[in-house]
Amino acid sequence: MKELRPLVAKGIHVNWATNLLLSHYRHLTIDMLIEVTKETTQTSLLVSNCPLGDSVELSKFQRFSTIAEVNQRLKTGKPLPVLLFGGEANWKIGIVVVFKKYWFFREILFTMDDSIDDVYGISFHRVILESEDICLGYADGPVNHHLGTTDLSFWDYGTLLPDLIFDTVNYRYGIVRTGWQYLDMNHVWNELD
Repeated sequence: MKELRPLVAKGIHVNWATNLLLSHYRHLTIDMLIEVTKETTQTSLLVSNCPLGDSVELSKFQRFSTIAEVNQRLKTGKPLPVLLFGGEANWKIGIVVVFKKYWFFREILFTMDDSIDDVYGISFHRVILESEDICLGYADGPVNHHLGTTDLSFWDYGTLLPDLIFDTVNYRYGIVRTGWQYLDMNHVWNELD
């Protein structure tokens, strides 16, 4: 009777069973992660019952848990992702706060006075956080796709950028939309060069 050789080149190693199991678990884990990634990339870009509609890109949309978090970012000169509702002529800019599954929109107002026009880029304005929230709805209930009684629906994403050159106690902010449009001194949208 012929004796079969072992499956390894130089006989049986000391920890061959452990190495075999570890290799199996590594390959199994990687295969499982790839499968989960394939499944979630197709469905994770869609958020059900979101006030912005059914096709929200999560990478461009941030929800805050408190207004204090937004105030802290504005006071310390941190960039702030915002949402724009309306259109070119009539628009509102703000953030979304989710509290106990309720979605609220808080508008950010841009003042006309005390603005700076940067010759190399965008205009910077003083910003004020509106005192009143607009309730967009409940996460598990009916959701309004417009801002309050206005007919303004979701329009675009944007980012508030602080003016760090003339940094003071109260920062000025410029806004840039996704298509590289910015808000000038007269509150008109212009293309960024």
